[in-house]
Amino acid sequence: GKQKEVDPKQVFLLGHSLGGQVAPLIAARSPNVAGVILLAASARPLDEMILEQTEFQAKLAGLTEDPPQIKKFREDVAKMRSGELADTETLLGVPVSYWREFRSLHELDALKKLTVPVLVLQGGKDVQVRETDYRLWMKALADKPPALQEGNFFPSLNHLFQSVEGEATGAEYAKPAPVAGMAIDAIAEWIKKQKQ
Repeated sequence: GKQKEVDPKQVFLLGHSLGGQVAPLIAARSPNVAGVILLAASARPLDEMILEQTEFQAKLAGLTEDPPQIKKFREDVAKMRSGELADTETLLGVPVSYWREFRSLHELDALKKLTVPVLVLQGGKDVQVRETDYRLWMKALADKPPALQEGNFFPSLNHLFQSVEGEATGAEYAKPAPVAGMAIDAIAEWIKKQKQ
């Protein structure tokens, strides 16, 4: 329902991680969205991201060659991509149809077509979504007027936008920590700018 305290013309859509990946597609179907904010948003297929994360964890564990489960996942991904696996089969316990759905998204194209301002935030110590993804989003925004695109890369923040000292491994997720003020401030300042 409608809330009188909320101006329907000033609603911003914020998506984090996979939520950020689908945010441009949601915004394209939502004519009243005033702007889009992508936090640590994936810009590559889910299977590619999961494989990269799994390989990263194996390296952290000191493995010099891929363990059997990574090899199997790589083989299963190839079968999924080729159509060898049926939609009803599972990959890491998830239906193949779900993985294919993410492969069929055209989130970068959807972002290019948006006519509302977009803010992209990324942490440099994110071990799940990488600088590669940030660069893909910013490249997709490159042809838009400066007022419709902004990016902020925070070298010391992780996937949850928490400050991390030293090397990030993902283990720091277990330690309670707030979202860094610099990320919150960047979002607040950007929204204020859009309202002027």
